Amino acid sequence: IILQLGQEYEASIIEIDSAFRAESPNNIIGYNLMVDHLHPNIEGYNLIGKMFFNEIIKNDFIKSKKVKQIEDIDEKMSAAFPFTKLDSILSDLRIKKLLNSYPFVPKDISANVIIQFDAKTIIDTIALQMVNKQISWKVGHTRAAEYYYLKGDIENFIKEMDAIIANQPYGEAIVALTASRLINAKQLNKALVYLERLHKLTPNDY
Repeated sequence: IILQLGQEYEASIIEIDSAFRAESPNNIIGYNLMVDHLHPNIEGYNLIGKMFFNEIIKNDFIKSKKVKQIEDIDEKMSAAFPFTKLDSILSDLRIKKLLNSYPFVPKDISANVIIQFDAKTIIDTIALQMVNKQISWKVGHTRAAEYYYLKGDIENFIKEMDAIIANQPYGEAIVALTASRLINAKQLNKALVYLERLHKLTPNDY
């Protein structure tokens, strides 16, 4: 039906199923690209995004000379995507909980789902608290950022703060906190990025 409608209305058809099979072992789509029987994982969504982007460029849907193919798109997407180690562990735990719940298992079993997970790091512990709804997503990322900051791991501190900022792009307080912490850590060039962003949100003398 979709192919017929595409031909009838001269619309581009992106065959995601064929692409997923081509990227899967023995052409069998599994957890390499899917979370469950319906939802793609991050790699799956990346593949879908690239296919849509390439189709847009091929058909010149965006009338702009600035739009062009992007070299090293996977690397650039990975670097820019606000997804941290904490998010990865949290996602794995949520998927495990999902796959041990109805309709994947009988209702009488899924009612008492207990995730078997051996938390070996602080980040593991934070993720477990988040999936058990003991702390919120924002609190979890804030605690992870604080943990990295106290360790002197500025790179992962920034990743955690960037995740919060991406979730709340107009939150001035978190941008100001990030800048302040980086200044205290004598990471002035990195702090400048957040000071400029803060100035765009609320111009002041900070």
